[in-house]
Amino acid sequence: MVRRKESFGGGDQRQENLVSLEAKLAEQKLPHSLEAEGSVLGALLVDCKSAAGVFQLLSAEDFYSPRHARIFTTFQGLYDSHSTFDEVMAN
Repeated sequence: MVRRKESFGGGDQRQENLVSLEAKLAEQKLPHSLEAEGSVLGALLVDCKSAAGVFQLLSAEDFYSPRHARIFTTFQGLYDSHSTFDEVMAN
């Protein structure tokens, strides 16, 4: 017995619905926590030894706050150049 591939039609409508849904999702704010971001940056200041693991897991794009992203990028650059960083450099 040969089975026919059934067509349910409405492919164009489904595509339009998908595009509409994607647009709505793009407009929504992603969940974020400024306190958690600050805690990550604070932990880097307290324990530089954990920096390698943090830099492997996170990137500046993971931060909601542009300021936190810039601080993270600065810390990462200093770490990559084998420099130390402290809270004065964070400001």
